[in-house]
Amino acid sequence: MGHNAPMMMFRAILVFLFACLLPLQAMAQSAGMSVIRDSEIEFALREWCTPIWRAAGLNPDAVKIILVNSPDVNAFVAGGSNIFIYTGLINATRSPGELLGVIAHETGHIAGGHLIQGREAMERASYESILATMLGIGAAASGAGDAAKALVIGGNGLAMSGFLAHTRIQEASADQAALSFLEKAQYNPTGLVSFLNTMKNQELLPQSQQNQYLRTHPLTSDRLDAMIRGSAHSKYLARPYSPNMIERYLRIKAKLSGFITPQRVTWDYSEKDTSTSAIYARAIAAYRQSDKAKALKLIDQLIAQEKDNPWFYELKGQMLRDFGDLPGALAAYRKTVTLEPKAALTRIDLAQVLIEMPGGPTKENYAEAERNLDLARPLEQKSMSIHRMYATMYGRMGDEPQAKYHLAEEATLRGDTKEARRLLEAAMPGLKAGTPAFRQANDLKVYLDAQPKKDDSDRH
Repeated sequence: MGHNAPMMMFRAILVFLFACLLPLQAMAQSAGMSVIRDSEIEFALREWCTPIWRAAGLNPDAVKIILVNSPDVNAFVAGGSNIFIYTGLINATRSPGELLGVIAHETGHIAGGHLIQGREAMERASYESILATMLGIGAAASGAGDAAKALVIGGNGLAMSGFLAHTRIQEASADQAALSFLEKAQYNPTGLVSFLNTMKNQELLPQSQQNQYLRTHPLTSDRLDAMIRGSAHSKYLARPYSPNMIERYLRIKAKLSGFITPQRVTWDYSEKDTSTSAIYARAIAAYRQSDKAKALKLIDQLIAQEKDNPWFYELKGQMLRDFGDLPGALAAYRKTVTLEPKAALTRIDLAQVLIEMPGGPTKENYAEAERNLDLARPLEQKSMSIHRMYATMYGRMGDEPQAKYHLAEEATLRGDTKEARRLLEAAMPGLKAGTPAFRQANDLKVYLDAQPKKDDSDRH
């Protein structure tokens, strides 16, 4: 094969995968992996990591952290400056320093140009589509057809691990970059060393039993020794992480436990544990197990303790919405965005509640829903749910052109360019020239016109 043959093969795989994106998304779900969004966790990680990204010379607004719901211990960068962190990795860390160390290391891969190829094709895709694509590429890189799908669906993970694996040179480079970024950000670097030391112990296991992080980030004794020597020169070895950061870290782990494994919460957070993180975990577990009385009692207890905590109100809004109390959910969501105006995910939930309020749609509710979606959209440019909400609202108002335009945007994020073109063609004649919707639709048309027509092949 020629020098460019592997890249040509990769691009062929990528085009095929985008043509079959819907089955891949289902495949990702079957593999036990899905993108999860949580404002509280994302806000905390962004606040902590911004100094690291600035130290790396990156625009913090351009870097995104995406949580993947999977018990596997792994992290990778794909689709531009997107850092995918598995919930299993967060659970495997023992301190905020270990978690920040991993993110600093992944930032080193971004700064070092070690990104997974095919960046351009995935940059406009939703996070769900990127994850599904990476799963499919991992399978296709090790086999073909049904056999490849079986690898992913079976949860083996070896195919994806092989595809995402970095070279030892890249790993050593990312390590040294991470130490530099942590130093410039004035963070204690020992968390990165302790996490890698824990991973080193996994090398004694057979490869099939090693966690994904070790398989995608090959670790050697020389590399670990270099990290120990490098971190020893830090000016911040004795600097502890703040009590506020530690508390927020504990709440992140408690929240993940309550949502993902509610059946284990009683073992990990007993009733005797009166810490805020333990009460948080028990409140979420009660909600996930449909114990309405206990869930609401515990979340009200937390709100009484911290009356200005937006995330407690957000959780209460989610509980009340799912328990069928939409007016109560509306009040809680409004309180959240008052306390944290940049909570874009909450604004999307608020818009949904306004659209679904009992008694039928009202002009006032739809106007408030539209305002919240307009505020959320610039902050959540890869959100399919925003465009679904717009489409639902405009469809009910009888504005079919705007509804179809937003469905076209949703299809584009999903990777279905054929459907996006069809919907956009139907929408544009009804959009008034010079309006924001008309300009946005024209921008989408320019993008779609630039995409290869082979993306429009029949779906399988």
